[in-house]
Amino acid sequence: MPWPRRTLNSGPGWGLLAAAGFMGSLGLALAQESEPVALELVLALDSSSSVSAEEFDLQRQGISQAFRDPGVRKAIANLGEQGLAVALIQWSGGRMQRLSVDWTQLRDAPDADLFASSVAEAERLLTGGTNLGGAVRYSLEQIETNRFEGRRKVIDVSGDGFTGLSPRRERDRAVSRGLTVNGLAILNERPELGLYYAAHLIGGTGAFVLTAETYEDFAEAMRDKLLQEISGVTVATAAPELSGSQ
Repeated sequence: MPWPRRTLNSGPGWGLLAAAGFMGSLGLALAQESEPVALELVLALDSSSSVSAEEFDLQRQGISQAFRDPGVRKAIANLGEQGLAVALIQWSGGRMQRLSVDWTQLRDAPDADLFASSVAEAERLLTGGTNLGGAVRYSLEQIETNRFEGRRKVIDVSGDGFTGLSPRRERDRAVSRGLTVNGLAILNERPELGLYYAAHLIGGTGAFVLTAETYEDFAEAMRDKLLQEISGVTVATAAPELSGSQ
């Protein structure tokens, strides 16, 4: 609704000042309503046409298994009362991205079990191209519009390929807003994909790439990745040339 027109002795800038004051108050109120967490984490799952139904299921089940891992559960518990907020998205080409499992706060093993079950039951929502930049852009939007405010904010992208433009611009935008972008490259079709992720996708404080030789190795790689992301401690589990921030 447009601002009402008024004539005041305070001058022509009053309406702009009032609007700015209102928006500032609204922003402060929204910030105060945000629930603090130790970590905001987006898990970006490849749903492009290069991923078969069986391979998609291996990704989905791999994430579910990782959240049931005792080490991952311990890392979640070590975050304390605030815990972490996590969401699962599916991504493919262009602007084809969808929220698959909504933002969920995890503080303990029962919370992790519930999220793992939701991931295991998630249906495939997309198929299409392999736009890594779109995955990062949509993940950033999800982090900036949820009800949580994390001390750390991480985008975790997994996939088996890339098409089109480099995701560097979207990565740099996310990094400029204080996020870390990590990658899990599945090498079954592109043995060089880990190097591409290292050069074009990852960025921010402590950013790293892990690789899975095949989809059958995905669950173990995802567990290792979550351990690092949740704990905030980088472990040298990837080849040196695939590690480090950009």
